Amino acid sequence: MWTEGDHTHPERTFSQQPQRRIDKTHKGEIVAVERKTISILLRENHQGIYLRIAEEAGGRHNSIIIPASGFAEFKRKLNEVIDVADVNFSDGKNGSGS
Repeated sequence: MWTEGDHTHPERTFSQQPQRRIDKTHKGEIVAVERKTISILLRENHQGIYLRIAEEAGGRHNSIIIPASGFAEFKRKLNEVIDVADVNFSDGKNGSGS
């Protein structure tokens, strides 16, 4: 008999248990920049395709997720920012004086 403290449902069979969805990686690239490792992954899960950009530096991890619906705008904006950097910092410096 199912009681309030019981975390299983009496009518739920094994085949009805929630299944873990596994993300599928379609393409991945790794970029090493100074002391950072940046991974760019094109992945897919039950919600759709997305881009995961992750950074690892000094044992710390940060990442952003961009859904496929934002790819075109993200690419356009990234290219705009990189174009400004190419024009203003073409001497190879990162803008911080180093």
